[in-house]
Formats: sequence, C-alpha cells, structure tokens
Amino acid sequence: MVFHIIMMKKSSMEQMPIVTTHSAAIDVGSKNHDVAVGQDVAQEVRAFGLYSKDHRAMIAPFNEQGMTCIVMESTGSYWQPLFGALQQVEFEVLFSMSAKTEVKDWVWMQQLPSLG
Repeated sequence: MVFHIIMMKKSSMEQMPIVTTHSAAIDVGSKNHDVAVGQDVAQEVRAFGLYSKDHRAMIAPFNEQGMTCIVMESTGSYWQPLFGALQQVEFEVLFSMSAKTEVKDWVWMQQLPSLG
C-alpha cells in the first residue's frame, strides 16, 4: 500500500516542470466525489456518487487514460471506501491537505504528482 500526505504551497509549484501528466485529483465529499484530470484550468470537473458502482465508473476512465497516481482530498472519513477501490487496481494514492474552495484548486491538486 502506498500512502503519502502532501503539503505544498501553490506559489512554490509555479516554476516546476511537469514530469508526468498521468494523474488525477479527487475531492472526496459526503454527497459526491469531484474528479479533475488534466492540466487545463478550464477542464471539466466530473462528479461521481459514493457507492461501489460509482467508484467503478470513476476508476474505468482512469485506467483507459493511463493514470498512475491519484491525489485525494477529504475532510471526513468518506475517503476510506474509495481509497480501498483505488488500491485494488494498484493506483498510487496521495492525500492532499489543502484548504481549497474553487474548481481551479482541484487542478492544482492534480498537478502535485505531475511535478515528480
């Protein structure tokens, strides 16, 4: 099991080169999980439900797009079932401790593992 906690300021990332684009970010919530994939701030953030069938629907495109690393942010215990589902398909899972409030912050969170 790979489990990391990341704490990094956005300003320190501005000059860092992208190492890999095969990562995604998940904002884990009590009502839905919001997912960002890609480096574009204008990208669509997709919402998924909380159940196993929703986790499978979320994970399938990750596999199709060659994702290797998933960054999760959660303030409650809702991350646990999703974490187990991601570990079953052998993704590296990172946890971000951020105080994000905007969609563009999900893109920032997704960029963390892209920097190496």
